[in-house]
Amino acid sequence: MEDSAEHKDISYIVKVTNNCNMGCQYCYYRHNRSKSPENRMRPEVLERTIASMLDYNTDYANFIWHGGEPLLMGRPFYESIVEIQKGYLRETGKEIIITNCIQTNGVLLDDEWIDFFVENDFNVSISLDGFFDLHSMNRGTNREAFDAIMANIARLSERGVPFSVLTVVTKETIGQEEELFDFFADYDISSFGFLPMNYGDEEDSLSPDDYGAFLKRFFELWITKGKMNISIREFDEFMRGYLGQEQRLCHHTDLCDCYFTVTPTGDLYPCDCFPQNEQTKLGNVFGSIADAHEANRRFFAKSHGMPVGCKGCEFAHICNGGCRYHRWLKDEEYGQKQYYCESYRALYGEIAACLSVGSESQQSG
Repeated sequence: MEDSAEHKDISYIVKVTNNCNMGCQYCYYRHNRSKSPENRMRPEVLERTIASMLDYNTDYANFIWHGGEPLLMGRPFYESIVEIQKGYLRETGKEIIITNCIQTNGVLLDDEWIDFFVENDFNVSISLDGFFDLHSMNRGTNREAFDAIMANIARLSERGVPFSVLTVVTKETIGQEEELFDFFADYDISSFGFLPMNYGDEEDSLSPDDYGAFLKRFFELWITKGKMNISIREFDEFMRGYLGQEQRLCHHTDLCDCYFTVTPTGDLYPCDCFPQNEQTKLGNVFGSIADAHEANRRFFAKSHGMPVGCKGCEFAHICNGGCRYHRWLKDEEYGQKQYYCESYRALYGEIAACLSVGSESQQSG
């Protein structure tokens, strides 16, 4: 079929393997992935995955290499990725900007991996929940593996590899905000973001009140400790919206339908937070990407309007209704406010008050 809607470039979250060298208790992919006997992406699926996006997109192609633990595939696998991408551009003459990011737990990183990332302009995101006791609590990491992760983070920093940290906030994190903040600062981790632990079970999930208190406390520490040079995703995103700048975080945009999860078999699903089943399956990389994109638009169509209760909110134009997955958890029609609405309202109120005071001080000065 022809792509009837305005064309938009898409991004792939590519699950190159279901295998992992860790056993995190809260792993959403372990719960959400489709039941497939194939745990590793075959070369022909990889080649088609890359070609399908580069065929469809016009300006940019963003590949997020994911798992499981993607480094388990080995360096030759990623060397082939770069060769396929370069070969496509060479053969087609198409001018398109390609970006590669890899999400890893950091255990398997070494100098050779880092050499590869430097030579091929890979961005790296490390899954790290904080200091040893906090990180190991849900991930089961022993001291030797944790020390390896921290040494590898230091190597990334020394080599100038662009990297950030993604931290899952759990019930155990609450009350340890200052220790966590100081830990990141001590290791010169200057870019990170948060994921509240919530995969549909309210009893085991981080509550909105706890997450809001955590975000507010972290913002207070960011200000009082004078560490505004540290980039914290949630704070940066609010301030971009508050100042009328373009939003970057998918939670605050209408671009959810441009993100696809690709399984090792090439099946296509929405953002990888959503369960993978027959109801959410959008297609396969060997089929029509235009059809899959249209199916993804239909999946998110009801999410474009603002939820009930958002009318009159002073931050609605910034959060744009918030994360579609967290709205879907409450209402599969996307009609209700997202699960963590009040958490973000607490944070945004704190930041807005701080910005307002800063603006008044400048004017009076």
